[in-house]
Amino acid sequence: MQAMHICSQDESRPGAVDASEVALAAGVLALLRSGRVDAARLRALLIAGADEPGPRADLTLLEAAGVRPGELNATLAQARSEVDQGLALGVVPVTLRSASYPAPLRPLEGSPLLLFVQGAMEVLARLPAVAVVGTRRAGGHGSAIARRLGAALAEAGWTVAAALEPGIAQAALEGALRGGTAPLAILGQGLDKPGPKALRELAERVRAAGGALLSEHPCGMRPRRELLPARHRLEAGLACAGIVVEGAEQSAALGQAEAMLALRRQLFAVLPPSDAGVLTQRALPQLLVQRHGATAIHTREDYPALLAQAAAAAEALRPHAGPGSREAQRC
Repeated sequence: MQAMHICSQDESRPGAVDASEVALAAGVLALLRSGRVDAARLRALLIAGADEPGPRADLTLLEAAGVRPGELNATLAQARSEVDQGLALGVVPVTLRSASYPAPLRPLEGSPLLLFVQGAMEVLARLPAVAVVGTRRAGGHGSAIARRLGAALAEAGWTVAAALEPGIAQAALEGALRGGTAPLAILGQGLDKPGPKALRELAERVRAAGGALLSEHPCGMRPRRELLPARHRLEAGLACAGIVVEGAEQSAALGQAEAMLALRRQLFAVLPPSDAGVLTQRALPQLLVQRHGATAIHTREDYPALLAQAAAAAEALRPHAGPGSREAQRC
């Protein structure tokens, strides 16, 4: 992976990373680690900060947070090291203030103040995505449906967002790669730790196709179960709609579906006709349709309606603009 070139603010070299953004990211990471300010206060500081923060944006941010010179030297040094480690791997930090910050996340209260992206930054400009979720223990039919959905969405120009994990999400990313619109793979750990060989290879294919990997954790962060809810919410926030392909009622896919519902995203659930001979885990999709108003997808004939509803959901998100939007959603 090619290291990123850090430029000063007056440079315009393609692929370069603004030094002020790098410094600001280190400052945000240091303050989050220190616990000196809560997330709401830090969000307000970022929104109110200078339009051109400068190459010492980390120190400026700490000063605005009431940190005296020298108080967080070790924490800031560690944060700078982790950001630099990511840059060496092509991992770019994106703060809430960055022009590259995903638009669908901006109006959400509690959205991440700092993201890390590896791959084509242009993917973020194509959001919102359509998320495809489901069990890690996918059956053959469920995986085939997820691939078909991923391909159909990509062929229609949609960015598919899915976790970089085995099962339904992996199949959806593979399908999107066939469909021609590069997908966005979401991780709940550092981007330097994409998982076992099959997922590392898939991550490379996503990047090679012009897609990207995204996480709210710096390099070095290992996957942990307690990080899953935040990843679910991140995936839901990046999307205008989500499709649950299969899963048990108490599977991790339920958490993803709940995040979609909490953010009022359009929700679909795959329910093949019972007489079609298609074997999938129907418990979760059935629950979502019957109790939570998810729209059922029975066959490929339902795809045009799915695409139309996703387009309407995306349009509903577009009026929100800027980190200080008065129309911020509470969730």
